[in-house]
Amino acid sequence: MENKTTDAMGLRQITGRYFLRDEENGVTVYDKPMHTYDFYEGLRAGDVPGESAEAFEAFLASQQDRKTKNIRSKYPFYIGWQLSGTCNLNCIYCFAENKIHNPNTDDIMDTANTILSFRPISVGLSGGESTMNPRLAEIMRLFHGRTNGVLNTNGTTDQLEKLIPVIKETNTFV
Repeated sequence: MENKTTDAMGLRQITGRYFLRDEENGVTVYDKPMHTYDFYEGLRAGDVPGESAEAFEAFLASQQDRKTKNIRSKYPFYIGWQLSGTCNLNCIYCFAENKIHNPNTDDIMDTANTILSFRPISVGLSGGESTMNPRLAEIMRLFHGRTNGVLNTNGTTDQLEKLIPVIKETNTFV
């Protein structure tokens, strides 16, 4: 059984490990666990087999002559999103600690959808302290399978423990 999905944003996910995105002149392959990007000129995401990780990796190995840095990207690879302007710590090097404004939580899902419209392969969720945003779990669920979420946290809030099931469910990097 083939394990692949393509969402409305044009990203194709294979075996939960890889994201593929068509570019102007080929396809970008993002390996989530390795956090690496490779570009294959002349390929399209729909041409790449996705029956298994082994079949996918064997196909890419046979296409090494197409691997290049000559990418003409349509969309950003990474977007950093500051979800919170507050933090529970008072580190001297941090720009947070109420020195910047907090995003309006009513607009936050609109912002999340706008970020997805740019088709990034990965989105970094940070702050201040990202776990202080009350809609963080909702955002991680929205991003799941559509982009790779990376949660930047100091790991000291009680919210983090409550988010562990969502982090696992959405395969969000911490």
